[in-house]
Amino acid sequence: MRPKATTNNYVSAEYVPKLLLPSQEPATVQSLGIRFDQKSHERPFQKAVIIDIYDGYLNLGDQIIIRLGDRRLGAKGTRAQTFVESRFKWRFYIDPVGTSDGYYRIAAIDLTVLHNLDTPKVLFGDLHVHSDGTVGTGSSVHNFPYGREIAGLDVLGYTANDFQITKDPAGGGHNVVFLEDPATHPPEFQFDCHGNVARSFEGLENGPKDLVPGAWLLDEVYATYAHAADSHLLTPHKLAVLGINSSDCFETPSEGVGSWVFANSDEHRGRCGGGVPGTAVFGTRGGLTGILSSRLDRKNFAQALRERHTFVTTGQCLVGLVLTKNGTAIQGDEIEHLANEPLGLVNHFLGDIGFSSIEAFDASGQIWQRRLLSETDKAPTLFRVAWGGARLSDRYCEAIWTGTVETQSAITRVVPFGGLEDNPEDQAVQKDAQTICFHSHTSGDVDGVHVYFDPTALPSQTSIRGTIGGYVKVGDALTGNPHKPQPNFQLEASWDEVVPPGGKSIGMLGGCELFVRVKAIPEISLPRRIQ
Repeated sequence: MRPKATTNNYVSAEYVPKLLLPSQEPATVQSLGIRFDQKSHERPFQKAVIIDIYDGYLNLGDQIIIRLGDRRLGAKGTRAQTFVESRFKWRFYIDPVGTSDGYYRIAAIDLTVLHNLDTPKVLFGDLHVHSDGTVGTGSSVHNFPYGREIAGLDVLGYTANDFQITKDPAGGGHNVVFLEDPATHPPEFQFDCHGNVARSFEGLENGPKDLVPGAWLLDEVYATYAHAADSHLLTPHKLAVLGINSSDCFETPSEGVGSWVFANSDEHRGRCGGGVPGTAVFGTRGGLTGILSSRLDRKNFAQALRERHTFVTTGQCLVGLVLTKNGTAIQGDEIEHLANEPLGLVNHFLGDIGFSSIEAFDASGQIWQRRLLSETDKAPTLFRVAWGGARLSDRYCEAIWTGTVETQSAITRVVPFGGLEDNPEDQAVQKDAQTICFHSHTSGDVDGVHVYFDPTALPSQTSIRGTIGGYVKVGDALTGNPHKPQPNFQLEASWDEVVPPGGKSIGMLGGCELFVRVKAIPEISLPRRIQ
């Protein structure tokens, strides 16, 4: 079904002929076809608006006017990007947009200082950030000050993608972190200490059309830096389903492989530091790595990474700390402990809004849970409706939810949470006294609403129903991409079913942890610090 010209994001193409010269034949073009394609060209010009000229030709000087967000028939226009690009290439046409002076809004909150924590200082880093030297947006000159001044990062790392790199940017395609001061120990890049090329430099944009990009095998990377093991960390790029860039770390080329955890933004848009989602491909906040280091310098930072004194978070600067009760070991340490003796652990969790639950997992699954909403004597008076998960364990994983929440009692207030707070295009609005309509995207994260009622008129029944779609990678995005294993969902629940801890939930066929859940909760302030 084609969109109407009154629809937002409407793209139109108009043929405007030039005045004919004496005895010149008019152009024979009969019509124009217009379509959008995600993968119509090579990187970095993949996305394209394609105009087809049917049944004829154009004359020299004729024009085709393309309107992105045609407003002539009442539409609002098109969505504009929300990040800054200092340089921008658009094949065939570019429309510079003027900017005005901005302002900063700063909120200060009360600080809690703990004097009895046996852990080093908590630092935050984003170790996997792209710039325009590969497939990112903006230069490293822009990205690094942004990470320091806007995102508030302590550590920032530039990285290059293997499939597209030029000779200009520094860094390693396999995420080689150079730990020494470059003023005294120049990085072995673009050449190693023996003068050998430290990777291939074939770029796709200006390279020969028949060039096959070379591959630098991981064992060759490993051998290149083995002579200076303490000066390098090798962190192969591996994508996780939640949109978080997670990796294993080769601690040193001489000591072998050591597994540790970090989460980075894989930021391509010049907003490093776990910024809000800006594309459908990465539909959640980016990751951040927490690093426990006594000082902010190269030596201590490198030591903290090697000792695996890290934790991860998505977007907000949440903190999770675990240490033994006697204070001799913290997260990442390897210890020996007798199997017949209990092991006492102390944990600290610090957040911005409030924790509803804390859960612990091992290889077998969940081993412990603390439900903060159940630790009160107050009776439940509102609904917490949530949906989330992903359609597949891959980059194009988003699930598109469209549905309604219907109750038998009047709704007094609706408060969205989760990803609905980040993306203004995702909405949950009250349609009438007993109905909420929602439309949102999840990429492994959770969206939802808190539904408030008059405490004297709580609903005896609620119904949540709707459809699930997905990202359109190839083809017409306007036709959608229904979740074929189960395109529709429906959850019916009584008040008695949603009062117990956990409420009532349903899972979806196929997909990756797709779910819908409703539970009755009390109206309380959740703690931002758990110990």
